[in-house]
Amino acid sequence: MKDSNYDAIVVLSGMTHLSISTENQIEFSGAADRILKAVELFKQGKADSLILSGGSGALFGDSLSESQLLKNFVIMMGVPSERVHVEANSQNTYQNAVESAKIIKKLGFTKILLVTSAFHMFRAHGCFNKVGIDVDLFPVDYIAQREVQDFRDFLPSSGSLNLVSTAIHELTGIVAYLLTGRISF
Repeated sequence: MKDSNYDAIVVLSGMTHLSISTENQIEFSGAADRILKAVELFKQGKADSLILSGGSGALFGDSLSESQLLKNFVIMMGVPSERVHVEANSQNTYQNAVESAKIIKKLGFTKILLVTSAFHMFRAHGCFNKVGIDVDLFPVDYIAQREVQDFRDFLPSSGSLNLVSTAIHELTGIVAYLLTGRISF
């Protein structure tokens, strides 16, 4: 984080279980650090506004917008509603960048802090570069390796399989975005 005060913090969605969330109760995933850190930074005076980016992610049918649900959450956490901007149309990381850029340009923001999970930051940063938005980075939700205690630490586990799944998803996204010209560095 370079600047001490940003025009806005852009928070990428992907931290809720929309299929079981309601307007009155959000079911968060392990990536909830994204919104929690953004609210913390806002309350510390590090930014003047929040931009919550993300629609439903559903390819078909109507679903709740994650950013709309998150707006209610951050207001409940003490962020003034007039400081919260919602981008509810995007369904993927590239669209997050495209749609957030529209808000950023419309409001004349120049100093932007991007908050997303550490494993996702490379691709997200590339997407924002591609659409011409210079952002400082604030990765959260690190997936840390713990110390090896004994042979059981080398046995497959559901946690290990989940990490492999996350890595494959992110690497596939990076390759697909490179091939389709959706990221630049």
